[in-house]
Amino acid sequence: MVRLHCPLLFDGECIIANATMQTAAGRIARIGARDDGVGIAFPAGHIVAPGLIDIQVNGGGGVLFNDTPDRATVRRIAAAHARAGTTALLPTFITDAPHGLDAAIDAVRASLAAGDPGILGIHLEGPFLQARRRGIHREDFIAHLAEDDVRRVIALRDAGRTLVTLAPECVAPQHIRALVAGGAIVFAGHTEAPYAGMLDAVARDGVSGVTHLFNAMSQLGPREAGVLGYALLHADLWAGLILDGHHVKRESFEIAWRLRGRNRTILVSDAMSPAGSTQTHFVLQGREISVQGGRCVAEDGTLAGAAITLSDAVRIGIREYGMQASDALYCATRAPARLLGVQAERGCLQAGAHADLIVFDADFQVAAVMQSGRWINAGPAIAPLLELDDAV
Repeated sequence: MVRLHCPLLFDGECIIANATMQTAAGRIARIGARDDGVGIAFPAGHIVAPGLIDIQVNGGGGVLFNDTPDRATVRRIAAAHARAGTTALLPTFITDAPHGLDAAIDAVRASLAAGDPGILGIHLEGPFLQARRRGIHREDFIAHLAEDDVRRVIALRDAGRTLVTLAPECVAPQHIRALVAGGAIVFAGHTEAPYAGMLDAVARDGVSGVTHLFNAMSQLGPREAGVLGYALLHADLWAGLILDGHHVKRESFEIAWRLRGRNRTILVSDAMSPAGSTQTHFVLQGREISVQGGRCVAEDGTLAGAAITLSDAVRIGIREYGMQASDALYCATRAPARLLGVQAERGCLQAGAHADLIVFDADFQVAAVMQSGRWINAGPAIAPLLELDDAV
């Protein structure tokens, strides 16, 4: 049994002052008002929150999922992000050759079967995209979705969640419906779909969200609202959002926030291999990518994901975009848990949930991380407290 005395605690909905939490056997046993029992007392200003959940993670710890799509890579990426507070994630495989897609699905299936910590499923961002909105994705790998592809994409079935990003205008409606019927969550992304096309894709076919709002999608204009306009007007649509200071300007974020709020807005990292590492350059499918001020860019200036972790996005959202702490945390915990259908056990601090948590200091830097009831990271302010507690 581990007892934690928390000056501030975000339970998945709101921030509570002066709470005590107990964990046992990798689960949360109890949360209540602060008591005087023996335990770990975090310093003033520290906030304890559920472990973060990232639905778009291309890499981390110096490796990319696309480079070597196997279980070892999945584990290394997950471990790097876990140390930064992301205790659950979807490894993300971007547009690539068909054999790479199969290997990625097999790797995640193997990781899920082995019970590797933090793996909830897979995000397939492509290859069924609009070439004109491909961004960093290789055009020669972009493909049309066929019936055989549907069976491959949903191969995880009940083993884990499958999120698919596709361009609705490039995929037959019956194939989108087949993905959804097979258990996949389908988001629109890298798309030039018009507003009316997006309306059909959602109401008729089951598309339920958009990938990296504002980026790689048809924009809002005077005579055509596009995918962006649809997402801004329909707050019941899920929307991933990269708040790294580069992908979205603060003014654009404020417009989206006023229209959408936090309910179905999900912070994502879109992390590449430098996240959680000291790497400053890497190669993505033959293209040299460099890290410049926290963003990843190709030689021609094309954005190629981000170098942040989700805890960075939370801090940047609060410090640079003006988010309330409870809202930023909600969008990185409770919202993605609801999307993935794991809200009873993850993305919240309540009795019975996984003992996954992140401790932030007053500046929203990561001070400590617990995953499945085990401390996996602790900074200098917290480590001595853990060493003194016999239960840890």
